[in-house]
Amino acid sequence: MEKAGIVLVISISLIIIGMVLIVLGNDVILEDVIQDNGLVNSEKELIITSNLDAEKYQLGVYAIQIPKFEDKLFFFKVVDPSDNQIISKSLQQETTEEEFEIKISGDYKLIVSSNSDDETQIFAAIGPMPDPAKKSLSFISVYLLITGMILLVIAAVLRIKRKKSV
Repeated sequence: MEKAGIVLVISISLIIIGMVLIVLGNDVILEDVIQDNGLVNSEKELIITSNLDAEKYQLGVYAIQIPKFEDKLFFFKVVDPSDNQIISKSLQQETTEEEFEIKISGDYKLIVSSNSDDETQIFAAIGPMPDPAKKSLSFISVYLLITGMILLVIAAVLRIKRKKSV
């Protein structure tokens, strides 16, 4: 097999492996994170509950996304198992993600509300902060994809050079 063909096979293999790792990596990274969505207005809240073990995890994470943010006011709070508000803020942007400390084990709640009468679709998640080893899986998959694409370009250049020399 010629050089360009070998480089082409390697590049395609790396791209496929990278794509598979992206899909599997997201599942592994987010396996303990509870995700939900719903409509929120002045009468309806979105409440997501995640059982977090303080012995296993030191940090939790929450994320909120509002695709049609507009000028409406949205608020959220994170409540610990003792019903203490550990975070309470208004949303200032379409997407927010922050960490929080897990001090006691139990059900932590992310509650999203609005003062608008109009219903708005909200996407939110709460759970333990993924460990660094799991997060590295996503970086590896991106590196494999980029390397595969670079090798694909190299294979094309090699093939063009070979055709010009014949």
